[in-house]
Amino acid sequence: MKFLSKKNGFLLSLFFVGVVACLIVIQETCDYDALGWCWKNWTEIGLIGQIIFWPSILTFFFSLLTLPLTPAIFEAWKRFAVWAVPVMLVVTTLLILGGEGNAYFSFGLGPFILMILYGLYVLISLTIIAWKYFATRKLSK
Repeated sequence: MKFLSKKNGFLLSLFFVGVVACLIVIQETCDYDALGWCWKNWTEIGLIGQIIFWPSILTFFFSLLTLPLTPAIFEAWKRFAVWAVPVMLVVTTLLILGGEGNAYFSFGLGPFILMILYGLYVLISLTIIAWKYFATRKLSK
């Protein structure tokens, strides 16, 4: 993943945030009577937006956070994010498309699992960034 530099990582995450914003705008402003394709694809547009919303927002935030820092800090976080983001996308897809059950008062575990997954992503990302920041700061003194 040598092509994924600080600048490219930021631009890629900004692109996905833009895609999410476009999907939200399309879904919310869709004129169902005038646009036949919109009526047929409304659910799919919403599902794609739900699946990539939080991973793209969080990745954008952390790439923005690491942009002014040294490249070593970004590289440390990138080694984690390169495998964590696809795992988050797969788990999110499985939980959103899997459904929540049919019981009348059922509590679906999907949102709870996603909350834990995204919380772990944020916690681990912040830990990696802070650890590497303080480690490189000690080396420079």
